[in-house]
Amino acid sequence: MMQHAGLRTGPETAEQDHLEHLLDQRFQAAACRGLTNGYARPKAQRSRALVVGCNYPRKKHMRLWGACADARAWASTLCSRLGVPEEGLALLVDEDGAGAPVDESDRVFPSQRNMQEHLAWLTRGVQPGDFLAFVFCGRGTLILENSDREAEPGKDDEGAEAFVEEALLCGDFDCADWQNGRSMRLLDASWVSAHLAQLPRGSSLALVMDCEHGVSMLPVLRRLDSARLPPTLRLDGEPTPVLEAMVFGVTQSREDVVRDLRNGQLGQPPLEAEPHRGDRGCKGLFPRRQWTPGDLLWKGQDEPADDGKIQQEVQAFAFSACGPGGRAFESEDLASKRRRGGRPAARRGLLSQCLLRSLEDLNFQGSYYALWWGAVRLLRQAEAGEGQHFQLTFNDGTDPTCREAFEPIQEAEAKAYLKRAELDRVSIDDGAHTHRLHARACCANHKFNELQRPELPPARLGSSLGCSVTDPDGDVCAMM
Repeated sequence: MMQHAGLRTGPETAEQDHLEHLLDQRFQAAACRGLTNGYARPKAQRSRALVVGCNYPRKKHMRLWGACADARAWASTLCSRLGVPEEGLALLVDEDGAGAPVDESDRVFPSQRNMQEHLAWLTRGVQPGDFLAFVFCGRGTLILENSDREAEPGKDDEGAEAFVEEALLCGDFDCADWQNGRSMRLLDASWVSAHLAQLPRGSSLALVMDCEHGVSMLPVLRRLDSARLPPTLRLDGEPTPVLEAMVFGVTQSREDVVRDLRNGQLGQPPLEAEPHRGDRGCKGLFPRRQWTPGDLLWKGQDEPADDGKIQQEVQAFAFSACGPGGRAFESEDLASKRRRGGRPAARRGLLSQCLLRSLEDLNFQGSYYALWWGAVRLLRQAEAGEGQHFQLTFNDGTDPTCREAFEPIQEAEAKAYLKRAELDRVSIDDGAHTHRLHARACCANHKFNELQRPELPPARLGSSLGCSVTDPDGDVCAMM
């Protein structure tokens, strides 16, 4: 029998149908990201970004090679792809494009004063619907006040569990900090948290900390740790929620730090068996308190007096190169590693490399969770990624699987937040016009006071219940 040339029969037909079905699925998955590679968001005038890169070129022992290049790559991506206007972006680097050190008196030099002033500019006058980004590429350290080898680990002066504060090394870190009475100039987590706590509900915030000891710069509780992902989990498919990766807390206890200090495990540079990788840690360099702080003499209008708690409905996310006590590295890319010997000038931060490449794979559209998922996949494929684990921290009132990465909330949602803020102001003036008259009927069956949360430092603790109790009997809800 002759078979018609245009017909397929048997197993061949089933196989072709299966392939066509897979292609259709791929086209549908990519439809939300556009059909052409090179998507760029429209400019959002209410978006601002601060990008800092510190190579420390004048400090031989602390020299980095790829931090300034990472910062320029982030600045280019934020402006050309993610909708941040050029007039709304500040770039601070201590090395120019040709590799020459930037003068310390220059406005773009990442000194402690310049970083503090620009961070105050970033968080000043923010309204619901605004988007802010803070990117730091450099080194981090720990503030070991009362945490030395002779200190009693575990408890502070009041008997509570003590935690060690993290800090970012500024470009002039080797100078004394007269304001805070320390031997080094830093940008500590409490100072950053105090400014972030000013952000109103409905604003959006994204942090990228490509350094060690930077995970607590966002004062939140929830954290996704790539170290907790099962080794057998395949990351080449569509992102799926993995509960095993969820942990609580972003700080390191004093007891753990003191133990590592006594064992000589903290701040020691890694043994580099191959010349293609360098660490972004503090190399055992920690600030010390040397005199009484003079912050009261210098305290100005840009220094808020806040407890460091970020509002629950701020859409806040942070990517960190490692968790508390973890390691972060900069490495040459695959093209450079084909050469014999190492080329330090070709190094780039692993977190920045993986996040930027994952953004390209997503065509600059996708959720924070999808971006973290793709970056972890690339980290696993990188030989230099051994021993490093990416973190994604987020606020209690946010969902990383739903929020678009590096994007402000929509206009309708921003207007709703503005309306709620106006209603809150009215409720303060006259409680009779609020929902509290009807709260007892709505919340009588809820026993929120029976729920307990993990023991964590107060400055890092936020409510994830969506409701708080003000009445001792536990049956009056203060927030609907």
